[in-house]
Amino acid sequence: MNMEATKASNTLSIAFTSPMYWYGVLDTILAFKDAHPQINLRLTELSDPPQKAAFTDKQAEFVFSNNFNWTSKDICSYPFRQDELVLITPDSAPLFQASAVSLYALAEEPLILPNRAYLQDLFFNECAKEGFTPRVKLYAQDSPTALRLVESGYASAVLPSACCRDSSHIRMIRLSPAISFEAFLFYMKNKPLSSAGKLFYDYVISQAETH
Repeated sequence: MNMEATKASNTLSIAFTSPMYWYGVLDTILAFKDAHPQINLRLTELSDPPQKAAFTDKQAEFVFSNNFNWTSKDICSYPFRQDELVLITPDSAPLFQASAVSLYALAEEPLILPNRAYLQDLFFNECAKEGFTPRVKLYAQDSPTALRLVESGYASAVLPSACCRDSSHIRMIRLSPAISFEAFLFYMKNKPLSSAGKLFYDYVISQAETH
C-alpha cells in the first residue's frame, strides 16, 4: 500500500451538530485521537437538525446528533449518551444547599442558558408545562463560559450535567421533574465501516458504557 492509500485508510470523517459541544462529544473524539494518534480526523460541524446529506455531501462516516427522528432504513443509530439538564448555582444563591429543586422554583430566577436552540426549546417546553416562562439573563456560547459566570456569582445556569462540575463555589442540583435527553451516533447501515471507523465505533461504545 502506497503512502497516499495508507493516509486515506487512516482518515476518519466525523460530523456533529452544534449542541454536541455540550454533551462531551468533542472530548470523546479528542480522547480517541490521543488513544489512536495514527488516525487522521476530519471534523465537520453541521446545521441542526442534520440532514441525510451529511453522509454524502460531507462524506462523513459518523454523525453525532440529538435528532433521533431520522427514520431512513439506511441509517443506524447508537445511543451515545443519556443526560439531563441540571441547575448550577453559585455559593451565594439561596438554593446552593438544596439536594433537588422543583422546576417551578426557577420561575423568578434569572438564568444562564446554553446558546443552542435544541436545549433552549427543551427547557422552555418543560417550563411551559409548569405554567411559566423562564427569565433568561444570558445565552452562553460554551460551558466553560457559563461555569465561570456562575462561579463569579453572575447568575445560576441550566446546563447538561455532562459539562458540569462541583467546586467549593458552585454546585450541581437536579431538577424535578427531570429534563432528560439523548445524544446519538448515526452511521450508514449498508456501508461497511472503514478500519478507522471500526476503531472509533468500538471506542464510542466503550465510553458510553462507562457513563
